[in-house]
Amino acid sequence: MLRKLQWDTLQQCQARSQVLMLYRIRNGLVAILASICLQPTVVHTRRFATSYRQIHCNTSVYNQTFFPSALRLWNTLPVDVCQLPPDSFKAQLNTIQLM
Repeated sequence: MLRKLQWDTLQQCQARSQVLMLYRIRNGLVAILASICLQPTVVHTRRFATSYRQIHCNTSVYNQTFFPSALRLWNTLPVDVCQLPPDSFKAQLNTIQLM
């Protein structure tokens, strides 16, 4: 039925919501300090300006919480998408397959 209606699965909706919230944190659109939560990667690559150090977890429960899972998804986004303005980012995010 999801395919017939062309709806996303709950996992895809959750992934988009997480990436969108991380975008808002990164750009100061919400009252969460990015400097506390997000640490840039230490390896200099083409994605250096837009990627963040992933949080490594010892338990699968913590691995599924917001920051570890959102950072994993964020680091898979194309660089040009990460640097878009808010309205364009949200529209482009809907066209990307995150999972």
